[in-house]
Amino acid sequence: MKSPYSVHSFILLLSLLPAIPLFPQNPILSHWEIQEDFHFLCEKTETIHPNIHQHYPVEEYNNRKETIRRTFPDFMSVEDFYLTIAPFIAKIKDGHTNIQPVASPNRMRHLQSGRKTTPVRIVTNDGCLLVKYLLTDEKTPMAIHDTIISINNVSSKDICNYLYSLLASEKGVEITDAYLEPYISTLLWYKYQWENEFNFILKGQNGFYQASLQGVSNDTALTYIRELNAQQAETNFYSFQPDPITHSGYIQIKTFTDPPSIGNFLEKTFAEIKQNHITELTIDVQNNPGGTSRAVDSLVFYLTDEPYQTYQSIRLKISQEVKERYAEIYPEIYEQIRDMKNGDIYTYPSTYQKSDKENIYTGKLAVLCNKSTYSAVSTFVSIIKNLQRGTVTGETGQKSHYYGDMLFFQLPHSGINFHVSMKEFDDQPVKPTT
Repeated sequence: MKSPYSVHSFILLLSLLPAIPLFPQNPILSHWEIQEDFHFLCEKTETIHPNIHQHYPVEEYNNRKETIRRTFPDFMSVEDFYLTIAPFIAKIKDGHTNIQPVASPNRMRHLQSGRKTTPVRIVTNDGCLLVKYLLTDEKTPMAIHDTIISINNVSSKDICNYLYSLLASEKGVEITDAYLEPYISTLLWYKYQWENEFNFILKGQNGFYQASLQGVSNDTALTYIRELNAQQAETNFYSFQPDPITHSGYIQIKTFTDPPSIGNFLEKTFAEIKQNHITELTIDVQNNPGGTSRAVDSLVFYLTDEPYQTYQSIRLKISQEVKERYAEIYPEIYEQIRDMKNGDIYTYPSTYQKSDKENIYTGKLAVLCNKSTYSAVSTFVSIIKNLQRGTVTGETGQKSHYYGDMLFFQLPHSGINFHVSMKEFDDQPVKPTT
């Protein structure tokens, strides 16, 4: 079972944050502190992740690691250290193994001293920069959703390449786009030190144009962000729209992070589906970043009465950290792994599940997904495909073979947070052979 604490399960919530949290570390790290943190990062990643070398050849990984280790300076700021180690880990290409962007002490002091920040909420979108909304009253032709071609003579392509180098996923950039959004202003400051003047070239409905804006104070930016996020905040993660006339229904699920909550929604919804004699049902999981396999199964149980296997296989890499976690939350599995050696692989026994629900839907089914459909929700799409239960429109942001269920850590001196997958999944559920 996947952890309920998947980082991608929180993407929806991260996008609503008013600011990056403060990490109260010293602004400058000594050479010894840098080396200690880097060793801690590598040791945890190498001992916990089931296979960091699937997309990251051993020789390349070791060469990069040694080059980074040898070239650390005598002193380093927290932000420069982050910019050094984040691309190193992102090369693993595992969306569940990344270093969390950090608001360094230098950045926080910069903002709290009344100095300026970006006057536009910028988002990445499939290799492009877009205007999400303005954070200023200054008059400008700039409009929401316009495409940014360059900022201060730096092309959006170069900016996106820089941002995408810091976080990674298995395929595409849609998951990274969602994860980056709350951090872009700070990450631009780290690399470019932009604050007072922002000169844009953009493309809008009427073609290309130029716009210049002055930086805004952090208080001003936060006021706009809080107001606009309050207007856009998601208060309903699940919805059902029946059409009794056409006997069709539309379910939208935006997160699978809370099994009890989704269970209550599904129980009520599928009772209503039966009452309304729905014969054509659409389930929309577009832009759903994930959650737990338990929540996935709770939905599948209303869609088929056939026994099925959620995953073809689940493999857990044994480490001291994994044993400690399992002793606490999965004692029955801990008893099976307690005497295994660190580095060994524990394979979960194959188990089939069968619904015990009353209101199982047997009519036509269509599932909508996109490249922002990720983690456990991508598994749901795979189940529908492999059981041939309905039609699937779209492609998810995750391959059938992937890593997940993370452990979370904080580097001892810089305070930077990171997370590492401890399980390997084959997302190809199958029916029993007999």
